[in-house]
Amino acid sequence: MPATRFEVVKAVVDFAVRRYTTDLTLLLVVPYEVSEERRVARQPTLPLHLQRDRMEEADRGFFQRVAKGYQAIAQPNPRRVGQFPHRNRPEIQAASGSW
Repeated sequence: MPATRFEVVKAVVDFAVRRYTTDLTLLLVVPYEVSEERRVARQPTLPLHLQRDRMEEADRGFFQRVAKGYQAIAQPNPRRVGQFPHRNRPEIQAASGSW
């Protein structure tokens, strides 16, 4: 059975960094709609050459795949990856009971 893209990327990363992984990763979980709303709101405040980059030109499917990849990393590593859900406010709020 062919490997998924995630499995291929994970194998490459595992080979490249071997035992060097972070002790703690913070994952800010923001719905696509909220992220897009914030991006659009900040566009007029940025210099023209910074308003849209390659990442921001990507379609919704790209961002869904990225989110799925981060969730695949976080799920088996709950003590290493702290997830902070979006709370309708820009500040990060620590989730009680994390790690």
